[in-house]
Amino acid sequence: YLRRTQRLVADGISVAPGQLAWAVALVHDAMDQPKAAVEALEDVYNGLPDQLLLLTEEPQAAATLVRLAQRVEDLDKAEVSVAGAQRLASLNLGIASFKGAAAHAEGLLRGDRKMLLEAVDLYRASPRPLALADALEDAAAVEYAVGNRDHARGLWDQALDEYVSSGAKRNVALVQRVLRRAGLRRRSRRDRRDLGGPVAGCGSL
Repeated sequence: YLRRTQRLVADGISVAPGQLAWAVALVHDAMDQPKAAVEALEDVYNGLPDQLLLLTEEPQAAATLVRLAQRVEDLDKAEVSVAGAQRLASLNLGIASFKGAAAHAEGLLRGDRKMLLEAVDLYRASPRPLALADALEDAAAVEYAVGNRDHARGLWDQALDEYVSSGAKRNVALVQRVLRRAGLRRRSRRDRRDLGGPVAGCGSL
């Protein structure tokens, strides 16, 4: 499909700026080729923080841009991705998705657990289940890294629930692999239901 789209673009069919690059980058990312993904997104990075169309259409792209830049050790690209997300949020103060994306991107860049949990809370108020799941994963990783294993498991459990509900089979498999490597097992549905309070987000602290 990507090759066909690229041929159509070459033949003069227009697409939104950045969308084709975004699709190509996601394929490279899925193939564990971060350098190729970053190269595909060069124009997107160069346009930030002023050109915000991709982040408007795909708010969770900001965190992915940060993550890819970190993987190739390009701090400038990571910083400008955060700046773009923050600018978009400041221009649209009432939109939870944009505020969540800004908190997610900065929390990922800084390794800030409170900011990542804030992103989770903000995404809960938005119609973005996949963005919520992505933020839950990143928050879980930070919680696990500081020794909060039970809280991390709760976050990963909820990410799995969101991915399952959205039919995101690849993401389900990836989170299940992370849980196995961390030596964690999913809570049963009954256990998750009987927790009696939030197991993710700032309210769980």
